[in-house]
Order: sequence, then structure tokens, then C-alpha cells
Amino acid sequence: MNAKTLESLSLDEWDSRVGRVCGVFRTQNASRQVQGAVSIKSLLGLDIATVCVSSSTITRSRRDTELDGASHYFLLAQKAASSHIFHNDRHAHLQAGDMLMLDASCESQFTFVEDGPRASDVSEQISVHIPRHLLETRFPKARVGEKIPADSELAKCAWQQLTAMQDLSNLLEHPSMNTEQFQTMFVRTLMHVFTDARHQDRFIRVLMHLLKDGDGGIQDVEYLARLSCSSRRTFFRIFERSEISFVELLQYIRLLKFLKLSNGANAGLHRASISQMVYDSGFRDISNFNHLFKATFGVSPKTIMNTRDF
Repeated sequence: MNAKTLESLSLDEWDSRVGRVCGVFRTQNASRQVQGAVSIKSLLGLDIATVCVSSSTITRSRRDTELDGASHYFLLAQKAASSHIFHNDRHAHLQAGDMLMLDASCESQFTFVEDGPRASDVSEQISVHIPRHLLETRFPKARVGEKIPADSELAKCAWQQLTAMQDLSNLLEHPSMNTEQFQTMFVRTLMHVFTDARHQDRFIRVLMHLLKDGDGGIQDVEYLARLSCSSRRTFFRIFERSEISFVELLQYIRLLKFLKLSNGANAGLHRASISQMVYDSGFRDISNFNHLFKATFGVSPKTIMNTRDF
């Protein structure tokens, strides 16, 4: 976070900006001013907001929820400094890396306290706005308002995907990339991380490995089964009731890795041919890759090698 991005705003102006991005919230502090910034991007069908705020108390009352509606859950990810949150009759202290699921239909209170004099000590949160129908029957209601610790596999797995989306935001904001097929891959994968399904811990372990290593060309089911402490039979049961099949998951991970490599090439971070990036992403057949890419994005892989020509 850069101090230059923060503005000094009256409480009314701050609440107005937050309201346009996150819904109705009301802010209080002794100075009647907020040092903060709020922004939002729509990526693959989900709105992802970034909120930076100095010492303040922000509340969402029952009246506010009635004015605003309750069509979303918010996945809150604490990126810098800390916050205290009271939601769903629970208190949670979030530090960098922690997460929490918030229900827009419930009252809540956020307390932000600067930990020091630097701009980096101002609280910074990422808020993923999840349409209720995507999570209503999947996320256990008893866990709403419960801290998801930074050192948990669940939090690490979600951060990997959020970081990937933010790193690729300029690329993915273009309509050619924002297709129903890739949206489905991304949303199903992210949402399944937060389900309460059988073998959920094993699914997260496999997904985390693939997200970190970008598949690395691993196609051996026996290896991934051992990684998840499963037999081959149990391994496939992990995906029986998941939001995404094993084959779809591999395709998603490999396409994501290709997009990362392409984005790096566009930025001049490295030089590699499209064919080399295809192989480095875990694909083994150029023709199959081209078919999958065109079916997913509606354009050829060459198109994204120079985003200025989109």
C-alpha cells in the first residue's frame, strides 16, 4: 500500500464511497476524518474490493441490512495490519493473512486501530463479494463470523487464488478473458474450498499443491493420491461431490499457469515461446491446448501475448 493512495475524507464522504462498493456501513471516530482508500474490480464474475482505513469503528446495523438487502456473503481477507470484528455473535481478531466469512444479512462491527505511524500500519482488507446462491447451501452457517487462521490450509489455498486473480487483474478484466467457461472453473474451485464436504481437507491439500506448483507436469494420480494420504479409489472419491471434477481442476490450474507466464512475458519479465509456456504449464500436446484455450476463451493463445492489441 502506498501512502499517496490514501485520502483524508469526512465520515460522510467515506461512508458514501464504502456504500458504493460494499453496501451500507456507518463509520465513527474521534477526529471525524478517515485516512483511507476504497476500490473495486470485477474479476471472473466476482466483485473484489480493497479497503484501507485508519483508526475507526464501522458498523452495519439491522436497519442497514434491511436498506441494503442480503444478496451476498463477504469473504474478508486481512492483507495488512489488523482488525477486530464482531459478527454472528462472535468476536474475531484478524491479523495479516487471516480470513473470515461475513453474511450481509447479519449485523456487524469492525474496529480498526493503526499499529504504528507508517502507511503500512493502516488496516488493509480484501473483500470478495460472493452472490448468496453460490454459497448458501455450501458454507456451514455455524462458521460465519469464525476466523480462518492465516496458517490454515484453507486460508493459504484461498490466498493463492486471490493473489493469482489480482496479479492477472489487468488481463482478466478484458471481455475476451471474462468467459463463462473460465468463470465457472474459477468460481467452482474457490467456492468448493469453503464447503463442508466429505474429504474436504484432502481436496484442499491437493488444490494447494497444484496452485503452488502449477501442476509441474505431474499427471500421476498415484502421486497426488499419496499427497492427500489417500488410496487411488479414495482419491477419486474426493471429487465425486466436489464443485469441479479432477480433470476440470487440472485444466484450470494449467490454464492459470499459462496466463501467469503470458502475463510475465507481456511485462518483459521473461522471454519464452508460446510452445515453451504451454509445456511449462503442464500441457503435453500443443493441439489439445489450443483447442482447450479457444473453447475456454474464444480466442487463440497468441491474442493474449500482446494485451495492447486486444
